[in-house]
Amino acid sequence: MANAYPATVIDREAPLWLWLGVAELAWGALLTVIIGRWPGASSAGGGFKAGVTIGFLFSIAIGLGFYAMTTLPVSVMSYIDPFISAIYMGTGGAAVGWSLGRGAPRQV
Repeated sequence: MANAYPATVIDREAPLWLWLGVAELAWGALLTVIIGRWPGASSAGGGFKAGVTIGFLFSIAIGLGFYAMTTLPVSVMSYIDPFISAIYMGTGGAAVGWSLGRGAPRQV
């Protein structure tokens, strides 16, 4: 995957870990807000389905936005990223759904 991004993208030698952590917390907060209002998402399975949907659609929206507003060429990652994002956000959504469901009253 070393050649998946176009040569015009400049990567850092090492990530800025503090800011990456803050970004991940922001993603978690966004997922929690959305999944908290998503019907049937107060379980790991429901949260996973919601997260997959959110991740897939969000990635397509961002990718098409970059394509429309920049001159970066379309790479293989443009086609693969929605699926990677869907799994990534689905996993986070499962954790959020499970956590939200822990406080729900159990039916007898």
